[in-house]
Amino acid sequence: MSETVRDQRSKVFISHASSDRKAVDVLIDLVGGIGSGAVDVFCTSSPGFDVPAGTGFFQYIQELLQRSALIIHFITPAFLRSDFCMLELGAAWAQGKSFPMLAPPLTIKDLQGSPLASLQLATVTSGDGLDKLRDHMGDLLGIPGRTAGWADRRDRTIRYLKEALGDSSPAPSERLAALGVRDDHIELWSLNTEGQVTHTWWPRNDGGEFWNQPCDFQAPGGTVDIAVGSRGPGHAEVFAVDTSGRLWHRWWSEASRWSGWHVFQSNPITPPITVCSLRDGHIEVFALDAATRSVIHSWSNEPGLWSEWIPMDRGV
Repeated sequence: MSETVRDQRSKVFISHASSDRKAVDVLIDLVGGIGSGAVDVFCTSSPGFDVPAGTGFFQYIQELLQRSALIIHFITPAFLRSDFCMLELGAAWAQGKSFPMLAPPLTIKDLQGSPLASLQLATVTSGDGLDKLRDHMGDLLGIPGRTAGWADRRDRTIRYLKEALGDSSPAPSERLAALGVRDDHIELWSLNTEGQVTHTWWPRNDGGEFWNQPCDFQAPGGTVDIAVGSRGPGHAEVFAVDTSGRLWHRWWSEASRWSGWHVFQSNPITPPITVCSLRDGHIEVFALDAATRSVIHSWSNEPGLWSEWIPMDRGV
């Protein structure tokens, strides 16, 4: 391909520590496939993209960032120890081009208390994280999504990434939430240490006697706690708190199936959260106020209408 044609392609830069090159090569292959030839994926460890002799590092990186439409940050312990990687992250964030992805063994909890905790972090070894990257690239670069075969390519990439990172075991579960949503039907959600949410139910859709195979349940980036509840038969609602203290919810009904995620417009809260229902049509969520650590609650007696957060008379 000629340089003229290459220059017309959108450029995606992957920022990473040099010791993570093997895993990054796997991600480069996936990102290139997402672009279907419409993007030029590169990093400083790619042949021809290392810092030229006699060129200042900061000047060269600045030029790379300016030429890039998107910068993916492959965040590992080695990344956090690299001054250059952290400088690239800051510069990309200032330009509005940053897409940070957390890689094992790091978890969202490892970053709490650091400036990175305020970012919307996707996990590179979760189906949800790679789905978000694909969607973001499609929206930003105008790339039509290729649905056929995506799930297989994504799951294969996750397997290869874990092998390259020396982590082939699934992340341990951190939080479980279960709900009986209608007669003879149970739903179970699991949040793992990487912020990934999975979902299973019994009985299976085909009427089998065993539980359905767990599948990804798309959750907001940086999810640190979940809770579930129901207004009554034929309804389920999932609540999630992210690292910024925002509360999100998503619901299921027989008429419309799963909704998208919606955020509560309120002051920041902090885990744990829990949900209950007083009667059909009612649902109530309890949390801790992030500033005071006091118990607060909000309720709804009609879909789409929620009370303000009200402090409890006393803690529990």
